[in-house]
Amino acid sequence: MSHWTPEQSRVLVAGVDESGRSTIARDGRVLHAKQQPNGARVEELWRQVELPATVDDYGTPSLDPEPPAPQRAVTVVKFTLPPRAGMEGPGDYAALVSAYGEGNVERPDQPGAILHRAPVMLVMTATNKSAIIATDSGEFEVSAGETIVLPATWHDWRNPHDEAVTFIATLFPMS
Repeated sequence: MSHWTPEQSRVLVAGVDESGRSTIARDGRVLHAKQQPNGARVEELWRQVELPATVDDYGTPSLDPEPPAPQRAVTVVKFTLPPRAGMEGPGDYAALVSAYGEGNVERPDQPGAILHRAPVMLVMTATNKSAIIATDSGEFEVSAGETIVLPATWHDWRNPHDEAVTFIATLFPMS
């Protein structure tokens, strides 16, 4: 994988001022991001803890220096897959187990991707390029503007490009 430095995301949150007019109530850079074993960067853009949402919802703890512990919430993230990610062969099994948990990593029967899953429903839309998703039944291309829904399903991502691929994803808790 080539040297890659992702840009820190900016989040603006509209609100209402003292006179009832709309305004930008919060504006800041995401302070907390997680690096995945495949090099992907995941930044939490919004966390909606209670539904239905209200105009006063605070919602974005990633702008806070000390975010609260994760809860059962709907979360919006920016998922950025670095250039050429996953193209050099399967990932590191131990690193995947550390990131996703023992029951969420599948050691393949044959050479190829080591698949993993997150215990959430992911709804992911590619924003700028295509990426390849490996599943139990094969590989599929997800192009810019297309959406894939992963209800805690086994998968792995590859980026065949020399530029990063970005997805905006919403994570829903599953029972």
